[in-house]
Amino acid sequence: MIDFFLFAALSLFVIINPFSSIPAFLSITPDDTTAERISAARKASVIAGVILVFFAATGHYLFKFLGLTISAVQISGGILLFLIALDMMRFASIHADRLNPIVVRILRRLMGLIFAVIAVQFVIDGISHLPFVSIL
Repeated sequence: MIDFFLFAALSLFVIINPFSSIPAFLSITPDDTTAERISAARKASVIAGVILVFFAATGHYLFKFLGLTISAVQISGGILLFLIALDMMRFASIHADRLNPIVVRILRRLMGLIFAVIAVQFVIDGISHLPFVSIL
């Protein structure tokens, strides 16, 4: 059980990618005061949390209604995440006035690499749960 929560927390951390999110957030709020930035960050966090809880509570029913399997979502999600990871590793150029651009580039590529590993694991897990695959 602890493995699942650790994997889920690490996955969320890599998906949220604070090393890229912070410079992006700072670049879209250049003229905002600190109080306005804090307010915007809180609002975005609450909205993201509500969406996460909503889909955690209703995702099973949505999958059932649409006829989706966990394996299909794992495989397609893994492929999509892998493409995003490749993009993160290739185009690691974010302009942030307050952060060292070399550090941002290194962290973004590192997060992309971790993201790629998680994506490949999603695909492997999805394939291994298919009824006709018994070798994995």
